[in-house]
Amino acid sequence: MASFNTPEYCRLRSDAPDQSINGQAQNSHQVNLPVKTPTVRYVPNSGWSRYKSAFQTLIPFRRTRSDVLVLPIDKVGFFSYITFSWLFNTVHQTDVTEIPSSSPLDSCDINGQRLHHIFREEALHTGQKELRMFTVFWRFVRTRTLAAAIIHMLGIIFNINAIVIFMKKLLTSKNNEEALIWTSGIVLSQILSALLLIVSLLGTDGQKIYDAVFYGTHVIVSPIVFLYSVLSILFFISDKTKLVNILISMFPYILTYLLLYMLVRLGGYVSSRGNILCRQRVALVHEMLTHIRSVKMTLWENVLSRHLKGTRQKELKFLWRQYFCDGFSKLLLNVIPVMAVLLYLFTIGEQDISKVILLIALFCGFMRDSLYSFWYGYKKILEALPSLERFKNIMMLVEVKKFTEKPINRYIAINIDSANFTWDNLETHNRKEKKNKKQPMNSLFELSTLTGNDNRLPALRDISFHAPKGKLIGVCGIGKSGKTSLLLAILGHLHQTYGQVLRDGSCAYVGQRPWIWNATIQENILFKEPFNKMRYYECLLNCCLTEDINTFPHNDGTQIDEMSLPPGQKQRIALARALYANRDIYLLDNPLSLVDADMAASIFEKSILIALKNRTVVLATRHIQFLTRCDEIYILDRGEIIASGTHEMLLKDCPPYSSIIKAYTHENSKKYFIETNRHNSSTTSMTTFLSQHIDLQSSSSTHSIELGEDENVCRGESSKHCDILPNYGDNLDAIDLNRYGPLRAYVSFLNSGSTYFIVILGLMALVISTLCLFSMPVIIINFQKIQNHFQIILMALLFIMLFAGFIWSFMFMKVVIGVSQRTHNSWFEKLCRAPVGYFQASTAMMFVLNLFSLDIHDLDYTLPSTLSQLLHNTSLLLCLVSIVLYLSPYCVIVLLFTVMITLLWLARKHRKCILKLYAIEVGSRAPLYQHVSNTVTGRTYIQAFAKEKEFIADFTKHCDNNITCTFLLSAANLWLAFRIRVIGALTVGIVAVVLILTEPVNWFESSNKTWICGLTLVIVVQVGQCLHRIMQAGCESTASLNLFAESSQCIQGIQSEQQKIKIRSNKPLPANWPTDGSIVFENVKTGPLPHTSQVLDGMSFKIESGQKI
Repeated sequence: MASFNTPEYCRLRSDAPDQSINGQAQNSHQVNLPVKTPTVRYVPNSGWSRYKSAFQTLIPFRRTRSDVLVLPIDKVGFFSYITFSWLFNTVHQTDVTEIPSSSPLDSCDINGQRLHHIFREEALHTGQKELRMFTVFWRFVRTRTLAAAIIHMLGIIFNINAIVIFMKKLLTSKNNEEALIWTSGIVLSQILSALLLIVSLLGTDGQKIYDAVFYGTHVIVSPIVFLYSVLSILFFISDKTKLVNILISMFPYILTYLLLYMLVRLGGYVSSRGNILCRQRVALVHEMLTHIRSVKMTLWENVLSRHLKGTRQKELKFLWRQYFCDGFSKLLLNVIPVMAVLLYLFTIGEQDISKVILLIALFCGFMRDSLYSFWYGYKKILEALPSLERFKNIMMLVEVKKFTEKPINRYIAINIDSANFTWDNLETHNRKEKKNKKQPMNSLFELSTLTGNDNRLPALRDISFHAPKGKLIGVCGIGKSGKTSLLLAILGHLHQTYGQVLRDGSCAYVGQRPWIWNATIQENILFKEPFNKMRYYECLLNCCLTEDINTFPHNDGTQIDEMSLPPGQKQRIALARALYANRDIYLLDNPLSLVDADMAASIFEKSILIALKNRTVVLATRHIQFLTRCDEIYILDRGEIIASGTHEMLLKDCPPYSSIIKAYTHENSKKYFIETNRHNSSTTSMTTFLSQHIDLQSSSSTHSIELGEDENVCRGESSKHCDILPNYGDNLDAIDLNRYGPLRAYVSFLNSGSTYFIVILGLMALVISTLCLFSMPVIIINFQKIQNHFQIILMALLFIMLFAGFIWSFMFMKVVIGVSQRTHNSWFEKLCRAPVGYFQASTAMMFVLNLFSLDIHDLDYTLPSTLSQLLHNTSLLLCLVSIVLYLSPYCVIVLLFTVMITLLWLARKHRKCILKLYAIEVGSRAPLYQHVSNTVTGRTYIQAFAKEKEFIADFTKHCDNNITCTFLLSAANLWLAFRIRVIGALTVGIVAVVLILTEPVNWFESSNKTWICGLTLVIVVQVGQCLHRIMQAGCESTASLNLFAESSQCIQGIQSEQQKIKIRSNKPLPANWPTDGSIVFENVKTGPLPHTSQVLDGMSFKIESGQKI
């Protein structure tokens, strides 16, 4: 259970006097008072006291006023809890712009602690190899799931009793007064059933796992409801002596349970195969975005487009098979009731009117709903199982080893004795290799392969390394010698197989590839540390960032995700972050490799030699000018330390060191160029022109993947050239859908006349199939007239329903897959035509990845499901109203009045609120995904600076915001469901009264009144459920269509690059190209890009074959 502890005092910093970066004591004017931070801690408890907060909900009325900024779900009374009246004050009466925070008992913090506690208990009990995440999550939700299942089952049983007992008494009553009494019993039973059904759906736990918990109880309840229905038929409707005949009539339902189980398993297998191709497709998009400059320069867009379309085509084949499994399952759900009625009449030949009507109500109502609930719940559980396995893989990750033991010699900061390090455990890799033989490479594996990381081989062998306190230690070596691995081993990121590692002091880390997270420049430098004005500006001055910050739009308050910084600036910001951290040990991996020579020398002098003169610094570099200033140098070769000593000693006694120096001097003799006077003229040299107008640094990768290799990177950075390129899709945030409606956006991809014909044919088949299902009442009423041909008519009806259902399923699948395929190809082709500047912003990359993963998934699964449900229930409602009009025209007035109240009174304000909540929920995902992406890519920095708790707290905040939106969406839907069910129950009562007090219409004068009353009531009972499904599916489909329209408009709003460079001939390239290739510019002029000053004005030059520029 959760318990609020007494407020704890968290000290902002240590008691030691504040030191500036140069090591001298400074008097700080900042007053550091203790901050009270109330925390929530999970305390395991097996007694009844853990249900104290849940039992308080049973109090009928509670007048405790809660904070308006927190959901009052834990402070409301029982009646407000079950009717969701608290939601009206929270959401409906106010403008939904700011969502209140979740309850502390429902936050990710306390529930994460509880889940982690259960995971550890299960791991200790069964072992890690035998651990099953399904068992862990079942223990996590067991009590609430069983309680929800019991309440849900009781609600359905009350509903069945309302039909079997009260309706039977109503149909067999001999006077109107008695009939009115039983009518009130039906109404009360319906309302009580609605209460119990709604209360059973109160729970939130995550997306797929949340759906599995939300609908998984149906797998338990559905068979029990089926058995109770069979017992009701046996004891209340049919004769007990006809048990065998009843079981024969139940055979289609029993067989359907087995068929649905097999179809769900088959659909799950097909879906898993499709998900593999989906991950492969998204990985390809990610690789393209990562290396977009290389793709554009080598004209690989067409090659990648063909590859991506081929992968998408294979994925759609599995999607087609999954749609077929789902469509066939839904068709079975519609056909089975007709088959059961047919078998029952064949075997028993029932003639009692009241019994036949009750059987139709059970067969076509509760028993059919139990089948659908079983199928849908089991499907959601199967979809959640892969998510549970991925969750287990994350929980089983080996955590970074914290070196808490200190060296015996207190003057030593780092002491490594004869240690071996590997990137991973061999056993883990063997399992991964077996899995990768059957599965394609995911994005992370492809990325690591692309960058050259080979984690399977031992990284470091027999390492003996000593770093005294206050010394500058250099680490040198050729490419892939193990410099980066040594620094990461000191941080604890490598698996230690032998030896000893001792460390005394806190660490700061600067990687070879700088990591910048999505925040302001100041927040990147502070990195969750308290602000100290003097120390902050000293860091900016030492890292030469003052002039750069003055050129930014909002100085150091500029959001870095809105712009694209050159790698040199990112590296200096990362170095400033390390300086500001004020740590004991600094691990620097080529910290100035992307900065030009003059600025690098200045920063090295100010930052490393002066500001960090009393700190331990381990510097991995190949720069001669830096190695000569080190107190001691270690030389690495193929993961081993081959020599150590001062610069002079190594030059004299170590030939490999001399070779490294000579190779470095030769490589860099052509790498740097310094030009004091730069002129923007068309007559300048090509070198001058390139140095002025082309930023060669921005083509390097921005991912924080530390490589054990020093790459040849062009070093030419200027603080005046920031390359702040805007997002070309300026309409990403402001979308005007008034001109371009969501439905029109979806229909726009139905761009062929044959497609419209298929849509019309599919809708006609859907209406025919629904009419066949609900034309049974008409046939039953005329039972006496067609008694000799009754079975033949029902069999023909069954055949027509099957044929129309197959046509509807096939046409719907064809339309949906066609739209999905055309949409995906259109989006990717538009993306390939986007200019390179669009991809420089990190928000653009996140938008594109979400577009081709989440939005495409929504287009493939969510939108077709909601549209199918909306169309099916709309046709069902029209058929119900038509049949009621045929049976009793007086009752249609009551039904129309009910529909008008539901659509105008409830839906009018509820729909706007629901759509706003959907928009806020979608908007709450972006910060969550962005934070997770930043955390994963920057985990080395986060762990090095010991900022795990701060980033976990940020994740909890973002996750709570998203979960609160999800909970409010579910609560809003249940708020509507309860009121529609109450209106439906009152409608049943009013219709029953109308049927009792009126006489049948003229065309039913020869028919029995009991037939008409019973069939009309059975149909009217379905109207309330149908209205609720229409409202829910309508809101969900509208929200999905809005998201689809916004995504389409965003991707179409990206400015296309100007394709003025054309190939004059379609002939194939010669075999010797590009050996004899040449480039010619003749009076080239380019207009300025927005917010940039890059202009070519009459540029003319020629590069001959074989020339090197």
